[in-house]
Order: sequence, then structure tokens, then C-alpha cells
Amino acid sequence: YVGGIKTATSFSYLVAEIVFIFLIVYLTGSSSIDWGSSEDFPAIQGIVKINNSVEAYVTMHPGKGNITDDLMKAMSIIQNVCGYFLKSNRFESSNIPHFQKVFISELLSGNIKNEKQLNEWFQDMNCEILPPYILTAVTARNSDEKLALSMIRRSCQSLLPNQLILIHDNVLYILHYKASKKGSSLHEYQSSLTKIVKRFHAQAGISQHFSNLLLIEDYKIQTLDAIKYGQILNPDARLYLYQDYILPAILYPRIEQMPVNNYMPKSLENMNAYDMENATEFLPTLKSYIFNLKNTKETASELHIHRNTLLYRINKIEELFGITLDSAEDFLYIMMIFYMQDLKKNV
Repeated sequence: YVGGIKTATSFSYLVAEIVFIFLIVYLTGSSSIDWGSSEDFPAIQGIVKINNSVEAYVTMHPGKGNITDDLMKAMSIIQNVCGYFLKSNRFESSNIPHFQKVFISELLSGNIKNEKQLNEWFQDMNCEILPPYILTAVTARNSDEKLALSMIRRSCQSLLPNQLILIHDNVLYILHYKASKKGSSLHEYQSSLTKIVKRFHAQAGISQHFSNLLLIEDYKIQTLDAIKYGQILNPDARLYLYQDYILPAILYPRIEQMPVNNYMPKSLENMNAYDMENATEFLPTLKSYIFNLKNTKETASELHIHRNTLLYRINKIEELFGITLDSAEDFLYIMMIFYMQDLKKNV
């Protein structure tokens, strides 16, 4: 049985029917072949190898007759013809999506570690996944998470012309290759993705652009960090760009692990206590002054005070608490403390 069609036992008829069967398959454009099998005995079992890998099995049932040399020759022809057609692009193309799924899974699992392995995968898929790349991760809050991700995957199938998409560890990943770094296509992708994740009450994180697929693990972390910190700082949004959450991704782990006394300067603690005791506003004045990069006009406008009042406060801050903002390192340190305090409020 080949392709579900029972063949004749005569050697010449066998060859003719084999050619006829494969002509039908070739002309009709079948993307796969169901080799069938024989439930009766005796039977001849043959394997079809492509590049030393078993890709198919063929079973021949000679009816009530015995297994002869002609039948063994016929089986050899069948194996060779099957191997030829399976190896051709026409049949190989049907395996490309499967190769791509396994490829992205191996990539995300960290099992592809060098350029040689990458090139071997590209050859199997008969295509190259060229840079620049963007990685997107989608997670679902739905109680039936797997079903939601499956539906999102279907909705995302036609989002991009160059993408590999896979559900991996309960996260839907989309690898966009030949990705534009700017322009309408990127904006349209983000807009369409936002609509999809909103519909399923999901959320998505998008990495920065990158050019080396072997570093995909780093950008996988970016996508998940974008979702994690985006949900904390902007819970009403659905789409989070890692670019917008780099500082939280850097500082949040330290905030969670590091005791406050290990990073909070005594000068700010003393300033806060002084404000509470004397009804002054030195601490918010300093914060506004720093976040406005020492621009007195913008700071005075933000605080609704006169510029001279602002300068008086800054002088008193330096005098009372020993803070100087002329050093870039000291300026950055105090700015970072204020930023960490704002982040901590959202934990």
C-alpha cells in the first residue's frame, strides 16, 4: 500500500503504478503523503531516509504470494522514489513551518549556541531569519491561560510578513525578523497587537531591536521585564515597550533586595525631619530642582514660587544639610534616590 492505493503484484505493473501514484501527488500539489500500512502478513517494510534521517515508512503486502526478488526490487524503487520526492522542495516545503516552530523553541530554550548551529537550521528551513529582530512576549490573565494564548496566536498569525510565533512556557513569543526600526509598519504592528491583547485581557512586552539571534535570551528577559514593570507602573496599559522601562528594570531588583539604610543618604532623612518639624518644603524643592536639571525658571514655575525664593531655599539646603549639587556624581546619586522612592511607592 502506497498512499492508500493497493498495488499490483507484477513487477512491471508495480513500477508503472508507483510512477503513476507520484505523478498524481506531484500534479495535485499534495503537501504530504499518507504512506498507509498493511495489516496482513507477509509484508515487506521499507524505510525512507533523507540525509541519514528516517522520514517515512513504506509497507508492501504481496497478497497470498511469497516475497520474491522482484518484490524486493520494487520496494527498493519505492524507497528511492519516495526519498526523491520527499527531498524535493515541493514536499520539503510542507515541513518548513514545523522546522520553524522547533527552531524558535530551541532558540528560546538556549539550545542553539553558535553560528554553525544557526546555519544548519537555516538550511533545513530553506530560508534565513535575517536581522534586525524584535521579540514580543504576550501573557494572559485569563483563567484559561492556554486557551487565551492559543486564540491570541491565531489572531497574530497574519500580523507581520516576517515572523515566527510560538507558545513557550505559557508565554506567546513573536520573533519579528527583517524588522523596520522605525516608520509606519512598526507603528501599525504595535497598534494591531494592542487591539488583540486588549480583546483577550492580555498584555504584551516588546524588546529593543537586536541583530544577533544568539543573544535572544537577553531580549526575552527584556520582554518579560517590560510586562512586569509596565503592569506595576502603568496597569491600565496593555502594550509595554522595554525602552520605556529600562530604569525600573535596573533599580527594582535592588529596591526589593537592598535595605533602605544601605542607599538612603542621612542628609535627605534629616531634611525630611526638618520639614516636618518646621513646616518647610526643602525636600520637595530639592526634588523639583534636580528633576528639572537645576533649571531655576522651570522649577520656580512648577513650585509656584518666585525665582528668588527658590534660590534662597537652595542656599539654605546647602547650608543646613551639607548638600552640594556641583558634582555630577552627587547630583546623579540624589536624583536616583528620589527616583527609587517614587518606584518604591508602586511596589
